[in-house]
Amino acid sequence: MSETATYTRALLVTTWLVTVLSTASLGARLFTRYWRFSKFYWDDLFVILAWILSIPMAAQVTVASKHNTAVRTHGAYQSLFLSRPITQVFFYNALWAVKISFLIFFRRIGVVALPGVKRYWNIVLALTIVAYTGGWLLNPYDCWVKKSVTICDRDAGVRRFTPIALTLATAFDVITDCLIVAIPFAILSHMRLQFRQKMILYSIFSFELITMLVAIVRVNLAARGIARDKTFQITLLLFLSHIEANTAIIVACAGTLRGLFTQKGERGATPAPWDSRPPNNDIVLPQRAPTAFATSLASAKKVSDEDITLTSDLHERRPSKPFESDIPIDRRHLLKKT
Repeated sequence: MSETATYTRALLVTTWLVTVLSTASLGARLFTRYWRFSKFYWDDLFVILAWILSIPMAAQVTVASKHNTAVRTHGAYQSLFLSRPITQVFFYNALWAVKISFLIFFRRIGVVALPGVKRYWNIVLALTIVAYTGGWLLNPYDCWVKKSVTICDRDAGVRRFTPIALTLATAFDVITDCLIVAIPFAILSHMRLQFRQKMILYSIFSFELITMLVAIVRVNLAARGIARDKTFQITLLLFLSHIEANTAIIVACAGTLRGLFTQKGERGATPAPWDSRPPNNDIVLPQRAPTAFATSLASAKKVSDEDITLTSDLHERRPSKPFESDIPIDRRHLLKKT
């Protein structure tokens, strides 16, 4: 077996092993979530979407390795399946689905209880949407419409701008990742957790650095190959894109286990360790001076025994809609005037 064949086979084996690992991670997440609540949440839906998009990305690596391993930068793609717009549909949507999933999950576990983090969350959400839109605006749509996708790969103007577009798109990806990863670190600083639990969570979310590193390596490889007009391995580029997306999926599944966000032994009835919703009393709110509004909220908390019973039922297993976005919250008290 030649060196090139061995190299290609190693990429394929790694590609499908990572796919199996992300599939197992997603399966464990969905099983434990349904076991505890008999329903799923919107963050689960976005992770499922990312996983669905990662499957054709693995197929792209397989097709590229068998039919078009080495592609000259001035040549057209031999297959529309491997073309730039199709690859972006899979890659961008998978990455941003994971980002939105993280944002929804962090909001659900306590962002709304921390005013400073909540404002930061809103800013990050807006920037994430802007970055997603910006990534698509970098494409040469005018050339695609007039000359077709394959012919545009040979266009001199498109080739000159492609390295810049790849660099900007990667910058959008890495910057939004950094902004999102900062949220759990801010939340953890306000949670009463054991030191070991915090270290585990810090380690899990630090794996997101792998996706950033892969993104940087991928764009450098592509930009240098295009700029120097040399032969480069499209299989390797697709492989790195697949690794980045699946690493994000695995981190999303591992980092949203409830047992890592809760202090064991604080409840009489201990929930399943993988419950995705930590109790609100695990979050340590900053001390504030009493205000009229705070007094109103405090008085509103004095409810009857019947209301307490009804509230406690919120954490019981019960059938409900297949997807829910948040913990049920009675917002009527928040609308009262002081």
